[in-house]
Amino acid sequence: MKIKVDGKPPAPSYTVTVRRGALSDIGRIVGQRPTGKLIVLTNTTVQKLWFGRLRRILAAAGRKSTPIVINDGERYKTRQTYQKIIARLIDLGADRQSILITLGGGVVGDLGGFVAATYLRGIDLVHIPTTLVAQIDSSIGGKTAIDLPRAKNMLGSFYNPRQVLIDPELLSTLPDEALSDGLFEAIKTGLVCNKNLFAYIVDHLDEIRQQRPSALDRVVRGTVHEKAKVVSVDPFDRNRRAILNFGHTLGHALETAAGYRKISHGVAVGWGMLAALELSHLLGYGERRVVERAAEPIRDLLERKRFPQTEVDQLWQTIKLDKKVQGGKVRFVLLKAIGRPVIDFVDRRTVFKALERIRK
Repeated sequence: MKIKVDGKPPAPSYTVTVRRGALSDIGRIVGQRPTGKLIVLTNTTVQKLWFGRLRRILAAAGRKSTPIVINDGERYKTRQTYQKIIARLIDLGADRQSILITLGGGVVGDLGGFVAATYLRGIDLVHIPTTLVAQIDSSIGGKTAIDLPRAKNMLGSFYNPRQVLIDPELLSTLPDEALSDGLFEAIKTGLVCNKNLFAYIVDHLDEIRQQRPSALDRVVRGTVHEKAKVVSVDPFDRNRRAILNFGHTLGHALETAAGYRKISHGVAVGWGMLAALELSHLLGYGERRVVERAAEPIRDLLERKRFPQTEVDQLWQTIKLDKKVQGGKVRFVLLKAIGRPVIDFVDRRTVFKALERIRK
């Protein structure tokens, strides 16, 4: 499957390829520019698993590649890591003809995108995402960012890649917990975009978690298709695209409160979605039966995990830094029905009430 993601000036359009074996396409893509250095940004985990194969494909296309390897984990998506990558690019003599290839999950993609957007005021970027979160969400849409101690993704830009290669085979080395992280994002997309996608995930959740190709690939294709539609309409996140932040307002606050260490992105978003569903009911948008049906697969993935031990007041202060805040008022993505999101302002008292319900 190939999807064209439309850009709005000055952002160019680009192609997302979804196919088992799509990694092999990288030789053809870089062959379109025979000059310039190829730099591969990856992390310590993915380097051992997939960089060797990527390097061999590039070598077969007559191109030499140089890796830049960073530590694995959200806590390394920082200004310090960004500065080290920039310094390494300078040492390598990377110029405007160079191509930066990201090989990794959301941290590598977000960091690499921000590096590509700012190094020499912009160099070409190709994403090869290796986690489910990155394949169905963070690699699509041109969002780049690094985290600050007070809030996640506070420093960044919109910068579209030249290509995104999504190869479900790269998920074969993914631990179960990391696969579940991606499924939270898939559920989110189904809840706000497509009730049929959500229903498929619910009906085939065990098969997807077992990585049966027919089920997993269908979820990847369906989720990518929905996200591409949304970002093509609203590439700079000014209106419609905000619905994709369902569960992320609280989720990002939980990650920040934990110092980007004690809770994964997917689990944080899972708790965030449960809170948003309770808010939907409290504010009169979602009927209880809708809330319960939407919450069922989220609770299945959370299994026996407990809500993080975090001061609610601290969470509220972090939530107030969310990018959807307007005029000091906090907006949440809520749900009228599956596939029918709505955005509304929510006060502190109502948020606290929703948190009390999901923490029981």
